[in-house]
Amino acid sequence: MLALIDGEEVQLPKFDFKLGKRVPGRKLKVGPNEPIIIEGIHALNDRLTTLIPKHQKFKIFIAPQAQINLDNHNPISITDLRLCRRIVRDFKFRNASAEETISMWPSVRRGEFTWIYDTQEGANFVYNSMLSYELCVMKKYALPLLQAITDESEYFPVAERLIRMLKYFEDMDDQWVPCNSLMREFIGGSCYADV
Repeated sequence: MLALIDGEEVQLPKFDFKLGKRVPGRKLKVGPNEPIIIEGIHALNDRLTTLIPKHQKFKIFIAPQAQINLDNHNPISITDLRLCRRIVRDFKFRNASAEETISMWPSVRRGEFTWIYDTQEGANFVYNSMLSYELCVMKKYALPLLQAITDESEYFPVAERLIRMLKYFEDMDDQWVPCNSLMREFIGGSCYADV
């Protein structure tokens, strides 16, 4: 980052999830007064940017923040919503089964409690990424993946819980999801490109 700030051209690293390793990414040079946007679960952690003065950083925490209630007594867990997002995305972009994603979820949650939740308090802005229609869109992607988990699997109870939750929602066709919607990170078809 310091090289970028100093106007040097750098080759960015990129993690290839299908290969499971870091590969060379694109080359980038930032002009004067151009912002550098860092995306990722550790982007709020000051330990990663200790050499950059605090007044030169603007931190945005993006996560679903709203509460969805099926009725007056049954709220939907935001954690389950996030797990559904991840199941759909991991299958589409990382070729991972729902079972693989669910098996990694406890590690993801430990990482959040260790590295994310303390640092989110230092965010300059919190953006609620919850979309009222997202479970209607994700249902058609998530259900077949969850239904493929057999009752012999240790992850079957989680799959059953998510299946029961998704059955409350009507299907919504992807054509109604704008190409610049955050939903496109999970289902594909974004108009943004990683150039």
